[in-house]
Amino acid sequence: MSKTAQKIDRHIGARIRHRRSELGLTQGDLGDVIGLSYQQIQKYETATSRCSAGKLYELAVALGVEVSYFFDQADISKSVSPLAHGGNNRVVIELIRNYNDIDDPQVKASVNGFIRTLARKEADMKADTPPDPYD
Repeated sequence: MSKTAQKIDRHIGARIRHRRSELGLTQGDLGDVIGLSYQQIQKYETATSRCSAGKLYELAVALGVEVSYFFDQADISKSVSPLAHGGNNRVVIELIRNYNDIDDPQVKASVNGFIRTLARKEADMKADTPPDPYD
């Protein structure tokens, strides 16, 4: 396991403990809500055990927070290369989240068509640009 992963696991454990304490819950109380023993909650909080994505989701629901809460304020070094498709681009992530919040299928289709049109227009403009003779 990488040092970055260990650091994230410790941060998530601290956030679980912090939120549980804020709510005045014991490890046993939290465990009862999501069907785990207090020992397993303790292992998550101390990063002795790793939380699966599904269990992290259940913890978020039980603690009344978004899953992103567990990653807030994480001081994680950028030792992992960003994904080429823009996975670390906050604007792209925000755009996707906002798009997913749209309930009306017709509005979603309109937004999708608008973005597709903009992307094609930009691609056309790039294609029409003559090559730089000094490149």
